[in-house]
Amino acid sequence: MSCTHNKKEIPTNPQERARYDWAKKQTEVAKAQGMDSAELHALFKYIMELDVEAVSQSGTEEVHAVFRRALGQATTALEAGQPEAVALNLFRCIMHGDLKN
Repeated sequence: MSCTHNKKEIPTNPQERARYDWAKKQTEVAKAQGMDSAELHALFKYIMELDVEAVSQSGTEEVHAVFRRALGQATTALEAGQPEAVALNLFRCIMHGDLKN
């Protein structure tokens, strides 16, 4: 199946390129786990639009700690073989304060 939307331009900025590569890797894993095309596009878009700068510009150490914890927990879940959807949900729950500990 071929995508009909415009292809995402590959970033040249090192940080954005790393995010792009990570998003591609995560969508490949999700595809292997059976996600459909719409879910894959949503996952890629979510990763690419994640506003890391907003977190770093927030100025509070508490927000930074929550972000680092959410990212660390999601990464650990992926490394433990959990599905991408589980890791993403864990990240969202921590970031939105739904999961305190």
